[in-house]
Amino acid sequence: MIREGKTHPSNCRNPRTRHRIAVEHDHPNAYYCPADPYDPGDPTGTLGISDSDNGMIILPVTTLQRLWDADRGAGGTGDFAVALVLAHEFGHHVQDELAIHWFEKFAVPIPEFTGAHKELIADCFAGAWAANSQAPSSLDAPAVDQALASVAAMGARQPGAGYGSGRERREAFLLGAAGKGSTSGPQACLTAYWG
Repeated sequence: MIREGKTHPSNCRNPRTRHRIAVEHDHPNAYYCPADPYDPGDPTGTLGISDSDNGMIILPVTTLQRLWDADRGAGGTGDFAVALVLAHEFGHHVQDELAIHWFEKFAVPIPEFTGAHKELIADCFAGAWAANSQAPSSLDAPAVDQALASVAAMGARQPGAGYGSGRERREAFLLGAAGKGSTSGPQACLTAYWG
């Protein structure tokens, strides 16, 4: 959590300028950065051999407060939109873990996520979380649409970061929440967006 008066100098870079991202409390986006150490005091991981110990979700607290307030102002509770941001960013961490374990098992790099799929699979994983969590007792269409609209309006679009259209993001979230055919949850996300 990046609080007022604090800055997190991330190891991740802006795709356009190639400069490291410095996240302040009111930065327009939340992030997952696989290059940031989970424990800054131990940047190579517990044993110094595993990237699995790295990766950080970076949350600018003022931006999340604004998201909460905007969603509440639109008639929502505010908490679901903020939870969606956290679940989406954690979905990126899941992608990273899959890549690490894929490489450990097959000794070849993971197939690349193409186009907006890197973001859509994170939205899909957020849907899988929402469907399986105790927090949102009702995932009716208006609540989902409102939360997704709030999240989509939250941050600045970054050049080269394809998030997909609002319709695609909604479909990805709902796929994770309900599944399709014989697959559901995270497996439905992998089938739809990986490779």
